[in-house]
Amino acid sequence: MSGSLVHIPRKKRFIHVLLAFVTVIVLYQLLVPFYTDEFDYLSYRRISDTSKANIDAFKANSSPDVIRFYEKFKYDTSLEYPTEYDLQEDFFKIKYGSNKGEYWDQVKDVKFYDSDPRLEWSVLAYDLMQGNEKSDDKIPFAWYDWIDSHDYNKLLSLKENKVDCEFLFHNAFPRDKLRLAEGEIGERLFSYDRDSYDNDKWYERAVNNSDGNVILLLKKHYYVDPSNWPTSNKLGNDGNGSLTDTMMSYDNGVATLDLFDKVRPEVYQLQARSYVINTLVHPLSITIMNSDKESYQYLVDRDSRKNIITSGRLQRFIDGHGPETPRKSIKFDHINKFKQFVESDSAKEHKVVIDEIIANKQRQSDDSMPYVVLNENDFEFDAMAKIKELEARSDDLTPHEKSYLDSLKFSTSFHYAFAPKYFLESSHVQSFKKYGNHFDKRFFNGPLIADPFQMEMRLDSLIRNYQKFVKANGLISWLAHGTMYGWMYNGRTFPWDNDADMQMPIKHLNLLAQHFNQTVVLEDPSEGNGKFLIDVSSSITTRVNGNGFNNIDARFIDLDSGLYVDITGLSVSSTPIFDIINYYKQQSKNVDVNDIKFKD
Repeated sequence: MSGSLVHIPRKKRFIHVLLAFVTVIVLYQLLVPFYTDEFDYLSYRRISDTSKANIDAFKANSSPDVIRFYEKFKYDTSLEYPTEYDLQEDFFKIKYGSNKGEYWDQVKDVKFYDSDPRLEWSVLAYDLMQGNEKSDDKIPFAWYDWIDSHDYNKLLSLKENKVDCEFLFHNAFPRDKLRLAEGEIGERLFSYDRDSYDNDKWYERAVNNSDGNVILLLKKHYYVDPSNWPTSNKLGNDGNGSLTDTMMSYDNGVATLDLFDKVRPEVYQLQARSYVINTLVHPLSITIMNSDKESYQYLVDRDSRKNIITSGRLQRFIDGHGPETPRKSIKFDHINKFKQFVESDSAKEHKVVIDEIIANKQRQSDDSMPYVVLNENDFEFDAMAKIKELEARSDDLTPHEKSYLDSLKFSTSFHYAFAPKYFLESSHVQSFKKYGNHFDKRFFNGPLIADPFQMEMRLDSLIRNYQKFVKANGLISWLAHGTMYGWMYNGRTFPWDNDADMQMPIKHLNLLAQHFNQTVVLEDPSEGNGKFLIDVSSSITTRVNGNGFNNIDARFIDLDSGLYVDITGLSVSSTPIFDIINYYKQQSKNVDVNDIKFKD
């Protein structure tokens, strides 16, 4: 009968199972040696896992170039570039648009360029070493120089098909405008889910998810420069917010004024880049790291957006090589330039010294002790006494201290139940599950979560750089929560953990706020290319859960991705002790410390 079960005799069932078992065993015996040998060959550096015979076999059967390549690819963590930075090819050559392949004649003609550490560091170090600035002078700054703007630069290359306001506020890019823009750019505008735009059903669903209200309120979110649009293009007249106290330095004709993250990740990526470049307020300073030894801080000019071109910094660097030096001969040896800078008078004058740290003799950079001494008063902080202290010397306060004083006054001026949420995440990005919560709303730069290896490297870099930063400046901090557990297991981040956590004593959290809030931290270029913003909450004096919006006290934010380290201060507070703590106290009474793992 159709659909009825066929009865198989018990003897046949046994034979089928036996044959299946034998087949598995045979395949296992055939395949395992192959994979084991391959693993041994490719992991020849791991002596504990590979016999010397296998290492010798790998070397004997592989060319020296292959061995060197694999060794460098898999194990070498030194920072090297395969080629030197070429001023003519990497800076003056036009990468996108109708003039792709041509060259700009002069520095002032360049309309866009990719941020490259070799370029930025060579020019910055050279300028700082000139010795013309006084210790209280402010240096020019532009976010554009210190963030990844590769995809946004493609929009800057457009002439006849410039994008309008709506382009960056629909849930998905308007497909016709996208295709016109890509035709002029000469390549795809983005890569994530780009093929889906050619699927009619997918695109229809994506368009239908657009929020119509934001289009009606577009003036709140975007600015249009009418003078910067082709006369035949009326799409840019949708209308006009205001770029108050900012300068339109990157002339694609539009600029994000207010972020709206209820769009797809590829749309929000370019919207957020536009916001950072054209609208976001500058940091108070940049802090340059010399590994984990010391740091140097320079105040920033917050009133203008002058990049390496508009500030004249790059031209001065070129002129320093002599008027007859051809572009091909100009070297961007940023590591040596940085080493020279560290030895310069400018670095010595701007070295960060925190008097409170020196007075307490708690500098972490003292490697004579394998531990850091914590005192009970490290977990106590009197906000009102600190306000009085700062007000008493108001005429001598640095910009960081003035900002810190204002923050303390603000934090103590309202009840914690009404404290506004300070940190904003890109939590509403569409088709991105819940992962947007792990990215700062301002610096979101695409769906990094889609690349788990890149994600892990970014998180590792964040943790390493924050630890180097606190050590160099004598602050005290330690791993916490999932970050600590990951380190205890194998020294790595858990694959499901998409952020990092650190804790500090409340006194050191306030030192962080007093001396480093709103500073951009630049990693030692001989160790990496990290660029991070330190951002401290406006409710730093609140030590209870309150309304639950501000349990994180500060963040260490990666400018290139928006990933961050959550920083929490530990202190005495009015919060009652939970019964669970007494339970664990009783349970640990008879614990033998010699049985505790990871105690070192």
